[in-house]
This record gives sequence, C-alpha cells and structure tokens, in this order.
Amino acid sequence: LPETKTNWDQPSQLPSLRSLFHKIWRKTSLQTSHTPDPFLSDYQPGGTLTAVCDNWVSRVLTKGEDPFGLGRWSYVTLRGKGSTKVTVITAYNATPSPGDSTYYHQQLRLLTRMHRQQQILEAPDPRRQFVLDLQAWVEFLQIEGHQIILAMDANEVYDPDSTTTAYPLPYDSSKVTMAPSHSGKLATLVTTCGLCLPLAHQHSTRPFPASHIRGRSQIDYIFVSQALLPAVQRSGVLSHHSLIRGDHRPYFLDFDASLLFADP
Repeated sequence: LPETKTNWDQPSQLPSLRSLFHKIWRKTSLQTSHTPDPFLSDYQPGGTLTAVCDNWVSRVLTKGEDPFGLGRWSYVTLRGKGSTKVTVITAYNATPSPGDSTYYHQQLRLLTRMHRQQQILEAPDPRRQFVLDLQAWVEFLQIEGHQIILAMDANEVYDPDSTTTAYPLPYDSSKVTMAPSHSGKLATLVTTCGLCLPLAHQHSTRPFPASHIRGRSQIDYIFVSQALLPAVQRSGVLSHHSLIRGDHRPYFLDFDASLLFADP
C-alpha cells in the first residue's frame, strides 16, 4: 500500500491498524515501513504495509523492513516444506515532487546525511538508490535460498518484452550501494534477480492499463522468481476504486499454495 497517508508506525496508529484488520480476519501479521524522518504530526507521506492474514500467519518465519534504514520497503518471509522460503516484499520508490515533507524529499534528506557520513562525493539520487539497494538485498536473499514475490509502486515504466543486461551487486546494509556503471533502472534489477512479470506471461494485451488514475502507463507491478511462475494460477488488474479509494489500480496474483510452498 504505497503512499500511506498516515504514519502507521506511530504507537498511536499501529493498534488502530490492527483493529481494522481484526474486524475482518481473526489472525493477522502486519509489517509496516516508513522513512525515519522526524514529523510533528501523525501524517507522513510514504510508507508501506505488508499483511498476512488467517491461516497463512502460521507460515510466517520472519518479517522486517528496509535494512538500509530508509523505510522504502517492508517484507514477510513465509516458510514452506523443507528449506522452502518465500519472501513477500512491498516496495515504494519515490518520485520527485514539490514540498519539503514529500516522500521524495524525506529520502533525499536521509541520503544526503548518509553520503556525508560515508564520505561519498556523488550527489544522492533517491530513485536510483532505491533500485541499487533493493537489488543488492534481493540478490542476498536469493543466495540465502529465498524465492521472491516483489509488489511495488515503482513510479517507472517497465517493458516485460524487452531484454536487459544483468549487473550483479554486492550487499552491505551498513552503507548505501554504489555502482556507477549500473543503469539504475528497474529492468536491470528484474533481469539480474531473475524475476518475471506473471501479468505479461498470462495476458497478451499490450499496453497494460495505466496504474495511476491520471497516468498513461503502468508503473505498479508484482514480480516473482522464475521458479514461482508455475504456481501463479491467475493475475490481473482491477478498475480504480474497486477495492479501496486510492489513486492507483489494485493488482493481484492468485497462487496454488501447494506449489508455492511445496507443501499441501
């Protein structure tokens, strides 16, 4: 749920969020993220929420948020049979916008501080840094044996029918990821991490509907590891305001759980 209009990580707000979920689901496991930028009110642009509900809660192995400390994504890792681990990531990349309190400028302030502390001379670019850090972390998870479901508001157009050169990155959560020759594009992340877009595999329609109510292109995606593609039964895009009153369309994937978790 990108561009959350309330900072759910505030102690006064998270119980309210849990109570909303408990009106529908008996059991929930919630993980939020937000930029650790001081705000005087509960209102803070940006942030994500990843939620697991009902019987699936029993599969939760671990959960957390952006290990670089910038609040750009949240995640939940679900256990399957044997060593099977499926990590569901909800990510939000900023887009330049006016105003000091915008999500983009929150990210810019924190990255400027981190660059100064780490003696990095290059000017910070929140959008490019998001791609580099997320890719490096996902690659690390994959080395650890995780399969990936990545749901994101990328604020970037991605062509699933094009080809891109892979560019592997090292992971170190103690410092921002630097790679001058990396394109900084979502397509490089997707190719390097071996992800695919089930929507493009299951639907021949091109172009896909615009994500934003005032936009012209798809900028929201749900990617999965190639190994998980056979488990995807259905994928789709819903109309605006069909689930929530937001300015983005809802996207969905339905999985065959016995294939997803290698466990009936």
